[in-house]
Amino acid sequence: MSGDHAAATAGGEIALREGVIVGGKYRLSSELGVGAMGVVWNATHVTLGHQVAIKFLLNSIAASDVARARFEREAKLAARLGEASRHITRVIDHGIHEGNVPFLVMELLRGESLSECLKRERRLPLVLATRIVQQLARALHVAHSAGVVHRDLKPANVFLCNPEQGDEVEVKLLDFGVAKALEDADEQTGQGQVLGTPSYMSPEQIVSEKPVDARSDLWAVAAIVYRMTVGRAPFGSGRVQEIALRIMSTETIPPSQVWNDLPIELDMWMQRGLAKNPEERFQSARELADFLATVAGVTATGAAAPRATPATPLDDTGASHNTTGSHVQSSPPPARTRKVVPVAIGGALLVILVIVFAATRKSGGEQPAAGAAPPQPAPTVAEPAPSATTTSPPPSPSSSVAAATGAASAASTSAGKISAPPKVKKKDGSGWGNKHEL
Repeated sequence: MSGDHAAATAGGEIALREGVIVGGKYRLSSELGVGAMGVVWNATHVTLGHQVAIKFLLNSIAASDVARARFEREAKLAARLGEASRHITRVIDHGIHEGNVPFLVMELLRGESLSECLKRERRLPLVLATRIVQQLARALHVAHSAGVVHRDLKPANVFLCNPEQGDEVEVKLLDFGVAKALEDADEQTGQGQVLGTPSYMSPEQIVSEKPVDARSDLWAVAAIVYRMTVGRAPFGSGRVQEIALRIMSTETIPPSQVWNDLPIELDMWMQRGLAKNPEERFQSARELADFLATVAGVTATGAAAPRATPATPLDDTGASHNTTGSHVQSSPPPARTRKVVPVAIGGALLVILVIVFAATRKSGGEQPAAGAAPPQPAPTVAEPAPSATTTSPPPSPSSSVAAATGAASAASTSAGKISAPPKVKKKDGSGWGNKHEL
């Protein structure tokens, strides 16, 4: 930083510069950046030695009672929400600097804002954008559950921390300076005053007479996703009035019509996320994130996963039709081979044996008369070879395998139905019910 950064106070001006001690225990090191309401400095605790970030009000608004009240409310909201979610920047301390300058002491984040990332990369892969949204949605889930609407969601307020291990992104939601507690009757926004960043403001936020609730934040998340995946803001750039008019009266170009590597399902997600009517949008941060994860094929923990193959219905013949168009016919079990015994021959043999036995008894065991044929032993009856009409050959192994589907093979049963895979009971890793994960 070149020169001193002066903060206006009721008693004059006070310089913020390297080496200044703030609150009796934080030594300023360097300026990190300037936001909508304040300037942020890097500082070091003089006794513990750890680094923190300190936010001061800008000199142009520090004297405003309304701005000071909003700044104090930000400290309270961020401190309360930061304890409930690891995806919201924690507020460690606060106080009044010399000359009546309020300040917030926050955890020092290392990395870059999503805005800086997008300036360099232009657009991000859908899977990475989904991972960012999953964590951002958990932060919003905590805020909205507490009745707090952020109202200034934009890439500059989404921070991408340097990962501690692996390549998983770590997201932090910044700047609750214009946040609103829904139950707070003491709203600091003046009549007709519009708060937020135009490119990411919902229609009801532009028309200040309409009430703003959590669904306004969800609209902004959808606009951020459009910026991440398409490479530009959904309603373009330009003057505030021009952007506002497009938001109120036009529709965005579907993402898949801009980039052919984006799925058409993202178009449907975006249509709902950027709906003009809040009733037609996603109604919760979790619904928004889960739907996007389904579109991108990302698991609840953020890892990319192959899309599940939908179950294929069976028709009346017991055949299964898969999504690739191949026909899988379940084969019936082979018919059991039956040995055929000629009943007529067996009966005739029995009659001959009875006649011979009777003749022997009648002759009293005498030798047969000359010329008479001696009794012949009973003929041996051989079993006929099985007929082709009564025996079914075993089916070919390839006839019951669907090679085109690439899915796991299903066992065939005698009823001609494909057996369902066993149900696997698995642990919910979404993190929505886990305070530590949120």
